[in-house]
Amino acid sequence: MQHKTWIKTFALAALLPSLSFAASPELKTEVEIDTIANAVTATSDGTLFIGLPRWHATLKTPSLMRVQGPTQYTPFPGGSWNGWAPGGDAANAFVQVNSVHVFDDDTVWLVDQGAPDNIKTLPGAAKVVQLDSKTGKILRVLRFDESILPPGAVMNDLRVFDNRVYITDAGVGALIIHDLKTGKTLRRLHNQPLLRQPLDRPILATAGRPYEDENGKRPAVHADMLEVTPDGEWVLFSTPSSPMYKIRRQLLDDPSVSDAELAKHIVLAFDKGTINGTCIDSLGNVYLGLVESRSIEVVAPDGRRATLIQDDRLIGPDALFIDANRRLLIPATQGELMANFNKGKNGTSGKFHVYSLPLPDSVDGIKIGKSMSFRTLSTAASH
Repeated sequence: MQHKTWIKTFALAALLPSLSFAASPELKTEVEIDTIANAVTATSDGTLFIGLPRWHATLKTPSLMRVQGPTQYTPFPGGSWNGWAPGGDAANAFVQVNSVHVFDDDTVWLVDQGAPDNIKTLPGAAKVVQLDSKTGKILRVLRFDESILPPGAVMNDLRVFDNRVYITDAGVGALIIHDLKTGKTLRRLHNQPLLRQPLDRPILATAGRPYEDENGKRPAVHADMLEVTPDGEWVLFSTPSSPMYKIRRQLLDDPSVSDAELAKHIVLAFDKGTINGTCIDSLGNVYLGLVESRSIEVVAPDGRRATLIQDDRLIGPDALFIDANRRLLIPATQGELMANFNKGKNGTSGKFHVYSLPLPDSVDGIKIGKSMSFRTLSTAASH
């Protein structure tokens, strides 16, 4: 056992000569599972749900699990929704879940990209699903036609704010807005340059190694990350490797404003390195899952920045979530070590983790808020 540990540490040290290897005692394992978890969310009572994508390293997966303990979890809602296999009904089952989230009403929302291993979207498979977090009842399924999801479009992440669902399209580059009251949907900023991955900024893994397969091909991921500021004024968005941009939500929601006019109102929010995921707190601080340094950075609304934690266990920190008790939940996907991103070699460990970190009151002078999903709950800490 000591020999194996030494080999692992030596290999990691050779790969990451510039990083420290101190493990933070505050980082707690919430989930350990043998399939990739790239999304985590929690209801107001602390019940965790994890999203398990059908990616290169783990093509067989129930897609969504409800967590009872670090190694105890059950498919949710159960039955055929979690049992999809090639050739099966893709319209009423989870095919390629990429985003899982809980908002103010404690229901679970998810994005099903409908494209196993991100190769090809199956007919009828792309959808947004809302579930009752206690019973698993399907409350809503949103499906969009080609005017909203043209060929090549791939829904990625979502936020629900003020009766609207905001979704990024990482396949072509666009923002999608669905009004829950009227049922109307808009596709905005289609194929605009700032919503597409910049050619001169490849997606980078730990210590700056480019993501690439055995043939040197590098992935292109367009509009991916998405946040709405607590005051509802701005929608923030980025690709994994581009700067973070923002646009006024009022303009984005207005169908009378053309895409050409909208593009003139995109503002640089801040620059950043490669990230896998984000979240935002009730004070407007944006949390970045930085891939190259295996760390979480906080960016305040006034531009101040601070490292919240750097820990070598955070391999590909993905979609972050702040729960009602002000814990930051962090899935470590190991995505950069999958064969198609690691020059053809699968370097994943076979065990995947979701971690939690209690948020401090402040970090380097930046006051830290609480969850955006539970701002109205009296049980949430007041900060």
